[in-house]
Amino acid sequence: MINIHLDNLQEDLIKQLYAVEEKENSKIHQLLSTLEKKEIEIAKYQRNTAYIKQYATDLQLFLSIKKIGEDVSSKDEFLNSLFQEENLKNDHSLEFRVNTAIQSIISDIKSFGDVRIEDKPCEIVLTKKKTNQAQTMVPTVQSRSITNIKLKKHKTINTLGGYIYGSCMLPDDRMAFTYITESAVRVFNTKALKDFEVKIPCEPFDIVYNNEDNTLAVTSGGSVKQRIIIIDLHRKQIKKNNFTRFVKFWYSTDKK
Repeated sequence: MINIHLDNLQEDLIKQLYAVEEKENSKIHQLLSTLEKKEIEIAKYQRNTAYIKQYATDLQLFLSIKKIGEDVSSKDEFLNSLFQEENLKNDHSLEFRVNTAIQSIISDIKSFGDVRIEDKPCEIVLTKKKTNQAQTMVPTVQSRSITNIKLKKHKTINTLGGYIYGSCMLPDDRMAFTYITESAVRVFNTKALKDFEVKIPCEPFDIVYNNEDNTLAVTSGGSVKQRIIIIDLHRKQIKKNNFTRFVKFWYSTDKK
């Protein structure tokens, strides 16, 4: 609201300035126009006087000079009356006077106000619910005996071979198996169908999934040279083949 009010005051002041300027300019143009007309008339009299002196007779010269004198006298009275007016008698200057109320605001008002925190008394009531009411808020889970649990077959996978020593579940619900006699690792999709197979240069024993780089780590079993083979699940091929002195130890990426 303060900014809007100040903007309105500024706009009114500018309008007033333009109005005063236009009024004074109009007076100046009117005065200059009058002086130019009188200047033209005086120049005409000067030319006539020079012509009469050169070509007129003495009588014509006498009569003409008398008439010109009367006209010059009237022009002189006009100019004297013109300079006696307020427009030329006084020196004009455009000035701006600051409202005293604004000056008092600058000197008297030091700030818009102060910021503080007002404290008001309030009532805080602590209520303790009954024990049985609190217990009703906690859901109860009915215990079940293991003898009453019935198993349901979820999926059947045709592993397509025998002597499977290792298996693991992948994050996307696929399963991987090691085939020691066939030296292979097979991955089955969620529909229990073989997704792909990777041949291993040893007898694979155990297998585990590594979530850090999306790979399978396979340990060798009865091979002469013990090793850990890393299979890239994205490329579906062997990524690394590391020899080790450990025998039939399964590889784990769990961090404790």
